[in-house]
Amino acid sequence: VLDVTDRKLIQEELERLATTDTLTGLLNRRSIFEGANKEIRRAIRYQYPFTILMLDIDHFKRVNDTYGHATGDKVIQLFAEVCLSCLREEDSLGRVGGEEFVAVLVSSTSEGGRIVAERMREAWEATEVDVPGGTDRFTVSIGISELVETNETFDMVLERADRALYASKSGGRNCVTIDANIEAHSD
Repeated sequence: VLDVTDRKLIQEELERLATTDTLTGLLNRRSIFEGANKEIRRAIRYQYPFTILMLDIDHFKRVNDTYGHATGDKVIQLFAEVCLSCLREEDSLGRVGGEEFVAVLVSSTSEGGRIVAERMREAWEATEVDVPGGTDRFTVSIGISELVETNETFDMVLERADRALYASKSGGRNCVTIDANIEAHSD
């Protein structure tokens, strides 16, 4: 018979596995989306801003093709650390698939999101990654969307962020695009 402590530890581990991306330790797709849905309802109820960022490591297939999947995993892990270091404690970051991530910025406008996104973009571009044969640097494209109507759902805001991300990729990559004006801001 398991004692209560063992059961509690097992339950905590199962919960961690169910909510966490095993590669990065970030929230997984389901968890980041559940949290974002709660936050957007709270933002609507209390009338505060809500912004999300969609991030995609540029040319990631080349990383795996050039350096192998182990290095690709290391790049994803380091990217998660860099992005997480740019967020406030109340914000959240999740890996939603492959090299795609979503950041949920609580009480932040799209302009505040742009500042955070540029900080992430610059920090990632400046990060040297150890790869077979030396070091390399990588870039990221980011799309930003803000809640604009009280009847919007998280999926609607996410879809606009995805379109802004696509505009960043189409606009040459390594840039940030806000969905409201689809204007790429790059250094």
